[in-house]
Amino acid sequence: LPQPPPLFMNSGYAAAPPTGVPWPPAVPQEVAFRRGTIFYASVKDPLQNHRSGLYQYLIAGWDYKTWRYEAWEASGLHTKWFTEAEVEAGIALFKSHVQEGIVAWWSEGDLLGLPALETIGSSSGSRTSGRYCGGRPRTQSRDSVFPPTLSGWKPYGTLEMAGPMLFHLHHKRLHTPERCSSVCDIGAGTGRLAAWLSRAWGFQVTALDVVLPERAEFEVQLFDGRQVPLADKSVDVVIFSFVLHHCRHFELQRALLMEAARISKSWVLICEDTPEHEQHWKATRGHDRLGQFH
Repeated sequence: LPQPPPLFMNSGYAAAPPTGVPWPPAVPQEVAFRRGTIFYASVKDPLQNHRSGLYQYLIAGWDYKTWRYEAWEASGLHTKWFTEAEVEAGIALFKSHVQEGIVAWWSEGDLLGLPALETIGSSSGSRTSGRYCGGRPRTQSRDSVFPPTLSGWKPYGTLEMAGPMLFHLHHKRLHTPERCSSVCDIGAGTGRLAAWLSRAWGFQVTALDVVLPERAEFEVQLFDGRQVPLADKSVDVVIFSFVLHHCRHFELQRALLMEAARISKSWVLICEDTPEHEQHWKATRGHDRLGQFH
C-alpha cells in the first residue's frame, strides 16, 4: 500500500485556516482544531470487513452542545463526530506514517477545496437549539470538497457509489431525526443498501423490487414496478440507487417518481449515472448494458 504523503505535518491541517478567525469561535484557540484538520480514525463496518480499517478524516464542523467535531471521510459512509481527545489521537496516528490497514486517504492537491467560513452558515456566532451555527457546513458542501475519486480511494461497490447520497441522508438524520427514521428503497436488488441502512444506521427500511433476489441480503418485497404498495406519506425518505435507468421508457420513470413523492413525508433521494462523454458511456454500459440512460 503506497504511503500517503505528509500534509502540513507540523500543524495537522489539510488547508490553511481562515485568516484571523479562530475556529470554532467562542472556544479557546489553544484547545480547538480548525476546519481542514486531518487525522486518522479506525472504523469497523458491521457488514463488510473490507470496509473496516483506518480512514482519513477531515474536520468540517463543530457541535457546541456536545463539544464534538464533525469529520468527513471520502466514501460518505462513515461520517462521525469526534471528541477533542479522539482528534488528538487521530492526528498522532496520521503523523506516525502508519501504512497498514488504511482503507481510504487522499494526497495533497486531491481535494477540490474547503468551503469558506463566511459562506456556510451564520457568521455572527449565534447559538440556536444548543448548536453553534457559525461556520457549520451544509450538506452540499461535501460535494465541493471531495471529487469522485482520490489517490487513495475510489468507489468499488454499490454502497461506495451511493456514498455521497448516503452522506446527505445521514446529515439530515443528524439534524432532523424526527423526519428521517424510515426509508423505502425502490429497486433494492439484493437488499445490500437496505441491509446497511438497517443494521449499520438503524433505519426502518422497506425494500422493493420487481424480482426477488436469489441471494437476498435483506427482505425484499415484490411490486409491479409502477405502483408502490405503501400508503400516502408513510415513510420519511424514498431512495432510488442506480434504479431509474432500468425503466424502459420515461413514462415509467415519471410514474415511479410520482409514487415516491406520494409516499414520502420528507425527501426523495436519487443516485444515478449521468454519462456525458464517450469514456463515461463506456463505463456505464460496462456495468449495465440494458440500462436506458436518457
